[in-house]
Amino acid sequence: MLVPVAVRVYLQGGHTAACVVVLLAGLLDVLDGPVARKTGQVTNTGKILDAAAHKIMHYALVILLVPQYRWMWLLLIFMILRDLTEIMCGYLLFSRHDRVYSSRWFGRLVTFALYAMPALLVAVPSIPRLYADAMIIACALLVLHAFFMQIR
Repeated sequence: MLVPVAVRVYLQGGHTAACVVVLLAGLLDVLDGPVARKTGQVTNTGKILDAAAHKIMHYALVILLVPQYRWMWLLLIFMILRDLTEIMCGYLLFSRHDRVYSSRWFGRLVTFALYAMPALLVAVPSIPRLYADAMIIACALLVLHAFFMQIR
């Protein structure tokens, strides 16, 4: 888990280095699924741990950025709403089918956005506030879209 490394580096003022750590975590995340499938190592536990690792990184980044960006609170609230719903729906599906379902396209899009947007804000803190707010609101809307797609 690279979350503690990213948080520590960011808090010590190494914004560019923290961005590199976040992007490395995202790259490793992209690679772990195909490697697991190719080697026949896909398990329900692995699917759950993979999703949990994403969420830990996303929450750490968003919470770190809340003090600097006013709209980050909205994103955080939407993330919590979506994730609580995901936990409940996942539990119901698992209890009925004894299977953990992989994320669909909208979940993967949100995962990408929740790596890319905070990484950019961490790496380039001088981004004009209007653009930063627009990126945050766009991510919040993607999370909200994923929430509605899940409960459909």
